[in-house]
Amino acid sequence: MISVREVGSSLYGAWRLAHLDPDGMRWFNLSAEGFFRSFFAAVLVLPAYLAMIALAAVLLPEESGSWPAKLAFYPVYWLTLPTVLALATRALGLGQGYAPAVIASNWGSVLVNAALLVVIVIAASGVIGGFGVILYYLCYFASLYYAWFILRTALQTSAGIAAALTAVCELTNLLVQQVGGLVG
Repeated sequence: MISVREVGSSLYGAWRLAHLDPDGMRWFNLSAEGFFRSFFAAVLVLPAYLAMIALAAVLLPEESGSWPAKLAFYPVYWLTLPTVLALATRALGLGQGYAPAVIASNWGSVLVNAALLVVIVIAASGVIGGFGVILYYLCYFASLYYAWFILRTALQTSAGIAAALTAVCELTNLLVQQVGGLVG
């Protein structure tokens, strides 16, 4: 069982990484137990995920798909990054950074999803008009930069390799979302 202290420390580490502070890595439990406990982040992200599904159902009912299918694919989303990173880090000889990269990415996803939910709610409210779409894309691209920084820091690799891995992970995630959309 994960403690409140470990959750708080991990979220603080993710927050430090979001401020481009590589020392944010020291706030994570980088042990084998910490690796598996980092998937508790999925529990923390679930309310935001459900809220985004609900917003999509209200705003785009014809494209929203079924709730059961989206919920069934939720674990698949969480297994995509670790699977892709396992294959890529092994092929690139970066296996020593695999667990830290997954741990930091998992905890970082809590911050990313919270930010995206806030932006989506603001955009959906219409308060800022057409700027809502721009704000969403700015947040999305910031999340990709954050993912790049996490991979570069955790894997202790070059900017180019981290960028390629970020692109591969994101493209795989988009593919999983498309498959999930077809099923749902």
